[in-house]
Amino acid sequence: MVDLGQILLYIVIWGAIFWVLWWGLKTINPPEPWMKVGTVVLVVATVLVLINLLASFLGTPIWRWRA
Repeated sequence: MVDLGQILLYIVIWGAIFWVLWWGLKTINPPEPWMKVGTVVLVVATVLVLINLLASFLGTPIWRWRA
């Protein structure tokens, strides 16, 4: 089981990573179909990570961060 402090740390770190990737995507400004693809990939990855972190409260995460 993971404690609340560790989950909050993971959320802050993932938020920083998401923000940097989002900023990079907006800065590069690829053509329209690629912009939507990049946005969808970032959102799906973020949702999966958050679901995994919330599931770890129950002791049954989707995947483990470490062995």
